[in-house]
Amino acid sequence: MKVKMKKIKKMMCLCLAVLMLCSILPAAPLTVQAAPKFNVSNASLKKALNNYSINITIDKKEQRFIVKSKEITKLSVKSRKYAQGGKKVTVAATVYINRKIATVKTTASMTYSLKKNKWKLSSVKFGKASLSSVNLKGTWTGTYVAPQGQTKAKIVISRVSKDGYATGKFYFSATPTNPKVPSGSYTITGGYDKKTGKVTFAGDEWISQPSGYNILDFYCYLDLRNKKLKSYNNSLVLTKK
Repeated sequence: MKVKMKKIKKMMCLCLAVLMLCSILPAAPLTVQAAPKFNVSNASLKKALNNYSINITIDKKEQRFIVKSKEITKLSVKSRKYAQGGKKVTVAATVYINRKIATVKTTASMTYSLKKNKWKLSSVKFGKASLSSVNLKGTWTGTYVAPQGQTKAKIVISRVSKDGYATGKFYFSATPTNPKVPSGSYTITGGYDKKTGKVTFAGDEWISQPSGYNILDFYCYLDLRNKKLKSYNNSLVLTKK
């Protein structure tokens, strides 16, 4: 019994010594790693949108194309919303995308989440897209099909007004597969409708008329996926230089 009491006294003395030592030694400060501040540049936001698809309605038909970051000419951040105690951020922005033949305006929502103390892109969503401008002025080349067969075409648009009215010249000539087509040309008028994406070229006056040939009118639409101008009639397909 005496032996047990001695052991208990030793244990009590040891505990008391440890408590006294703890009270003398300074307590180690607790370190908490602060979450990194969300700070993403416009260049990083443009990169985040790379290779995501976007939908746009042209003349009541939906088109889809893949966005490349180098095509984004302007990105304006409109808001940043935080959630989950600051561990999730959604950035809303207005985006302008140059598809060479036209510029598309849309909105984008990019969500970032804090994972392993680093901000990671978790989702991207594009909003409704519309035509901001149509780049009609310049030289367009391609082919079309008429009674004489496949024919080479070149349209040079020299003037486009703010409301989309255009004037220029239309040139046609032979192709390697149809070498007997004569060369000819005439002036054209027309333009585009930014709301619908329709483009119209109407023949005006002959510059050089081959015997037996008539002036053609073309009713076209913007193919934003392939960056081409295509007609509803005559199988006209043009690429902008």
